[in-house]
Amino acid sequence: MNGMLAKARVLAQLEALIDIQRISINVQFKNAIYLPTQVCFNVKLSQQKTTFNLMNSEQRVTHLSGVILPILNRMN
Repeated sequence: MNGMLAKARVLAQLEALIDIQRISINVQFKNAIYLPTQVCFNVKLSQQKTTFNLMNSEQRVTHLSGVILPILNRMN
């Protein structure tokens, strides 16, 4: 699976948990995802940042990891 497709799938899953309209996302692509396979999506939510990773089903190989930060509305 292409890394950008995996990122898009992660964002689609996160859309149910957080408002993805005003965020900054940083993703590190680690290892390829060979299909067919099962993966485990892990998320840690907080108000300051949300961290996540996508691992193989045994949770030994990280395929991608990332952090999401809110974009603060700056008004002058």
